[in-house]
Amino acid sequence: MNLNNQNSFWGSLSPFGGITGLGILVMSSARLSWAIIAAGSLLFVYGMTVFSFYFLFKTQAKKIFPKQGKTIIFTCFSSFWGCIYLFLIWVFSPFAQT
Repeated sequence: MNLNNQNSFWGSLSPFGGITGLGILVMSSARLSWAIIAAGSLLFVYGMTVFSFYFLFKTQAKKIFPKQGKTIIFTCFSSFWGCIYLFLIWVFSPFAQT
């Protein structure tokens, strides 16, 4: 192929010539998709748990919740947000396969 006909920025001999196949490589990587799901779950569950703890115990909820059983309630809230994340993954999984 003549070098005059190739684009110097996206041609096969250019520095960015290999980027065209990078999207397919990243999308087909099972390890990357698992890492995205795990990082998303950590951020979602931890973030929503902290937000709900802060919101519930900052307001008038101190009168409602017992002092002895706060750790059990904390565990229930984190499990609830974890179940919500799993439900969202289950709902959106058909869109990830297309």
